[in-house]
Amino acid sequence: MIEAIHGLGVETCVDFSHMWSSTRECVAELARLMGRDGFDEGIVKKLNRKLKAAQSEAQFQMEDAIKQVVQERRSSVATSPARSSSSHPVKAPPVPPPSNRIRPLQVAGGGDVGVRVVSCPLPLDPHTKEEVARQKKLYAIFEVALKYVLNLAELGITSEMLQDPLQWRSLRDTTMAGAARLSVNRLGALLSAFKRWLKYCKDGETSPMEPSPLQLSQFLKLVAYGGPTASASMHAALKWWCVSLGAAFPIDHWMVRPFRFNSSAHAGRQAPELEPWEFTNILLLLQRLTGTHKLLAAMVLLTAVSCIRYEHVQRSTFVAFHDS
Repeated sequence: MIEAIHGLGVETCVDFSHMWSSTRECVAELARLMGRDGFDEGIVKKLNRKLKAAQSEAQFQMEDAIKQVVQERRSSVATSPARSSSSHPVKAPPVPPPSNRIRPLQVAGGGDVGVRVVSCPLPLDPHTKEEVARQKKLYAIFEVALKYVLNLAELGITSEMLQDPLQWRSLRDTTMAGAARLSVNRLGALLSAFKRWLKYCKDGETSPMEPSPLQLSQFLKLVAYGGPTASASMHAALKWWCVSLGAAFPIDHWMVRPFRFNSSAHAGRQAPELEPWEFTNILLLLQRLTGTHKLLAAMVLLTAVSCIRYEHVQRSTFVAFHDS
């Protein structure tokens, strides 16, 4: 059988995974090449496992190749271009005779022999860093939804689809299409809210998938002790799980609906204005201070000039540094 597979030109797991679309086609073609009517059930199951393992390994190799291409394009060090066997070799320029007056330029980084390369580190793209964090959150949310939220029978999802890496990834991308539009902080808040619900269900022996209205209202009442807006935030998070992923929470029941509002005692109040003489004193203090104390004064000025709350400052992300 191995000779028959090699005879088809299959050399790597990528070739083996893309040669046939299903195990049935693989078994039929190998039986035809070997002059047999078919194989027993044990060999068919073994071929099925090998084909799935090859598909998984091929997917990992393709992702590694893509990461390598991206890393090479973002690298600040020149690399040797790929050359075919038919291309002519590039000759290095002739080396001049040594001289005491001229100091040769030292080669930095990689590159061909004789090519002078000046390497300079490039900063990490903030968009790329944020996208990596978003994909991690989406993966975690999908794992939780697959275990506690999604109705697999209703969606027509079988165990074979979950074992296939390509179909599993397609299912994840389709399910997380709406969640992919959210920010990283919002995804983290939604995931934390559901994990707190799971912890409450584990401690109180409550069903995390189909709770009763009384159980869900008792949970939100417990959350309300954390602050005047805690229960409203939790209610909004659980409602997102219902609307976006189909969670079976009785979120519109009359026992649960009152928790969607903030506490009646909660009211927004504007902070007192910063007087001009106070701002001037902070500027003079910033000029005299050094080290950590100067950094603290600069943080106070940043919050005062931006006119934003401390919570909003935590949501800000570094984009670029402008040297002045």
